[in-house]
Amino acid sequence: MAFIPLLLGMLIGSSLLLFTGLPESWHYLRSVKAAWNLGHVVYFALFTLLLNLWPLIARQQLWFRWLLSLSIALVLGVVIELLQYGSNRTPDPMDLIRNLLGSLLVLVFYRPFLHDVSGVVLRLWQGMVSGLMLLLLMPLLGALTDEYRGYRQFPVLSDFSSRLELQRWKGEAGIMRVKSMEHDEGHLLKVNLSTAHYSGTGMQYLEGDWSQYQWLNFRFYQPQAEALRLTIRIHDDRHNNAYTDRFNQSYVLKQGWSTISIELDKVRHAPDSREMDMKHIRDVSFFSVKLMQPRTVYLDSLYLSDQ
Repeated sequence: MAFIPLLLGMLIGSSLLLFTGLPESWHYLRSVKAAWNLGHVVYFALFTLLLNLWPLIARQQLWFRWLLSLSIALVLGVVIELLQYGSNRTPDPMDLIRNLLGSLLVLVFYRPFLHDVSGVVLRLWQGMVSGLMLLLLMPLLGALTDEYRGYRQFPVLSDFSSRLELQRWKGEAGIMRVKSMEHDEGHLLKVNLSTAHYSGTGMQYLEGDWSQYQWLNFRFYQPQAEALRLTIRIHDDRHNNAYTDRFNQSYVLKQGWSTISIELDKVRHAPDSREMDMKHIRDVSFFSVKLMQPRTVYLDSLYLSDQ
């Protein structure tokens, strides 16, 4: 059992990570965030393995080891979530599922623990646990797929050709991907603006270095006869959340199709006391202010261009 000290060291090291948030510079990578969430699976797999290697537990019957392992994973998981209140980590009930799954992975796949389990029952358990693990991996697989698509699309930032692109957009307004009015195979982002003080959406997972481009372009469709005023906000990863430290500009959309083209040199010089970092733009949003009634607007594409 020479590997037990190594497992114990890994468990102690990962214990510290349970109460540590991601580095700020990593928050813009969905795949890293999704992978970080899977740390609970790894931690409780290590914990369960070490628990069941303890001679006092190892000689117990299978049902007792299962009950003990899963009970400790559940109780310890609840305690960990409660301890995270007031820290820089946000409690997440899904972590309890990840904890239990980490324990189950060891209980159904580590052969030395399963000498008295029939092959049919074992395969059934392994199939169910594998299915659950695949479900937990879906956010990571989706993030990796869309990040690769974003890399290949650049300098197009979003054109809604894939449903996964909705993951790039956040905000108070309701959003959904719908068929384009112009092209049978194209899609738009439908944005339902409310009468809240501010209602809109923004792209928070952005690709690439913008410093070599001259324009940022929004292509909108506005279906109503009454014009719609939207404000566009842009900031980088050094933004201090002050109004004077970002780009803010209002535009009026008339009925029909229109393209808003923003000169990136104006974005670069928008902050009062510095230049915006065009290599690390972190948010592009558009929103309405105090609408009298709900409105709908469609975004066809968002892209950078040289002219």
